[in-house]
Amino acid sequence: MNFENNSNHFEEGPTSRAKKRFFKDANRSTKKRKLDNRTEWVKNLTSEEIELQRIEEEKRRVREDMERHQRMYNKINGGMPSFTPRSTGFQTPKKRQTEENIFRPTFKARKIPKTMNQPQLFIRSSDRPLTVPRDFNLSSPVNRHSLCFSPDRSLQDITPHGSAQKLSFESPGFKALPLPDFSSPFTPKKMFSPTKHQEFNLRTEIRGSAKKQNFEKQINEKNVAEQNMRHFRAKTWCHTTPTPIKSSDIPLVYPMDIELNSDRRAEQRSLFDENLREKERRQKEIQRQQEEERRIREEQEIAELRKSMSFKAQPISRNVIRQWRNDSNEKEVVKNWKDENANPNMSSLFCDESTIMETEDSGMVDQEMADAI
Repeated sequence: MNFENNSNHFEEGPTSRAKKRFFKDANRSTKKRKLDNRTEWVKNLTSEEIELQRIEEEKRRVREDMERHQRMYNKINGGMPSFTPRSTGFQTPKKRQTEENIFRPTFKARKIPKTMNQPQLFIRSSDRPLTVPRDFNLSSPVNRHSLCFSPDRSLQDITPHGSAQKLSFESPGFKALPLPDFSSPFTPKKMFSPTKHQEFNLRTEIRGSAKKQNFEKQINEKNVAEQNMRHFRAKTWCHTTPTPIKSSDIPLVYPMDIELNSDRRAEQRSLFDENLREKERRQKEIQRQQEEERRIREEQEIAELRKSMSFKAQPISRNVIRQWRNDSNEKEVVKNWKDENANPNMSSLFCDESTIMETEDSGMVDQEMADAI
């Protein structure tokens, strides 16, 4: 920060009326001044804006402290800043004086207004001339016949038909009224009774009067009771002779057996436990019966399953039997032919192990068919 260039802002202003021309720090804006004077409400700010404001406020406070320290140092050392040490031993007094004048603020007083030198009079004279009335001419021509009253016209001309009524100040003559009609009988008019004034009572007044009467009645009763209490009246003498003992009509009290709630509850608990055991026994019996039924049902299902899985031969139709017989005959013919040709070398040409097995199987099948038939 250059204190030499901004020295005018850091120096204190002159005293008296000239303080109005003293300018504060340039960083203090109009909005900041309004906020300081509480002439403008502070709006809701975010956390970032609040943090920035706090940083700016800290900078401003540090800057003001530095400015205040600089001003105090300038007052003490004659205007020389503390951060620019200069040797004054090799400078002339004139040069030192010019350097001191650099940091002094330049002030120029305003001129006194001319109105201060003029006399102040209580009555202010006006230089304007007086208003003089003058004739005026209408912009449009005037029709004199349309005027009701004109000095050049008579009353005869003003009337619509040219005949004016003569003014006479004589009193009018007497003229009798016609007689009333007496043909209908006279019926007197219905006379309404005059309006009577009705007394107006408020409910508050009625309640107030009733409360007042009750209060007076209570006061009178209290006074009478106090008056009676003041007079002493002796009580009657009690009996000196012993009074005979009267037999009591209250029946005698007989001792009763003690019945404890614990005993009664023990009996109820025993009944409850017995019912609970009976219920459990029934549930177990039902469960045992269900298990027995389930076991029997499973055994039956297993037996049916085994029965369905066991092999049972089905009868063969006659056509199949006939076909098998034909086939067996052909095989027997082949076998006989093989037996006739007993040459082992030639037998391998006509049959193998598979054919031999087939012949054995066919023989077994023929035996089964015979058994079935």
